[in-house]
Amino acid sequence: MTTKVAAEIAAVPFSASVVDRFEDDFLHRRPVVLTGAAHGLPALSLWAGDALAGIFPDETFPCYESPSGPISTHTDLRGGVLETAMTIAAFTARAAAPGPWRAQLRVRLSDPLVRDRLEPGLRYPAGLFASPANPDVTAVWLASPGSRTPVHRDGGDGLLGQIAGHKRAHLFPPESDPAVLEQIAAIRSFPGPYEAYAASCAAPPPCLAATLSPGDVLYIPSGWFHDIDSLDVSASLVLRN
Repeated sequence: MTTKVAAEIAAVPFSASVVDRFEDDFLHRRPVVLTGAAHGLPALSLWAGDALAGIFPDETFPCYESPSGPISTHTDLRGGVLETAMTIAAFTARAAAPGPWRAQLRVRLSDPLVRDRLEPGLRYPAGLFASPANPDVTAVWLASPGSRTPVHRDGGDGLLGQIAGHKRAHLFPPESDPAVLEQIAAIRSFPGPYEAYAASCAAPPPCLAATLSPGDVLYIPSGWFHDIDSLDVSASLVLRN
């Protein structure tokens, strides 16, 4: 029988023993939440609070706004998304202000200025992956409450590290079944969070979920679809190898 409640992703405290077992227990196999990971991934603590705004006090970055639907930089969902530019401090203040505002701001490591200032904190925990983070596909995302990154999948394994605030992630295993892929496409364009889609669907696809708090790192294996909701004003680090 299909359940509309997603099973929670296993959470384990970050430790040297978990890193040692990571390849055998998780790598390319299943997602996991590593809690208390800031001492292994320094960015999660170095960039908390007002630190990012202090590092980039005047620089502006791409800001993506959507009045109602999901926020995506992919061309198939860009129709309802307005792209502007804002400083980190201005974005954070606007996101914390009363009233609905769905927006995300992206700070990309492919920008040489950004990379020069942030790269010292951008290493995977030693031994977790064989290769370091790829700065060309690494970014910090700031998000307002209620904003959503629609379901998609990336090339390579990834880490979603929570710097500030909270996010709710829904993950779907790699699929080739056309019926399931059709459902995932419907989730991608759905205007609300995944829970609302599941409630409206007779048989939602198999799904795992996790709520991320500051210091948590979600491992997303290559090929897994993921849909991310920001529950409050949040900042996250997306690392891929």
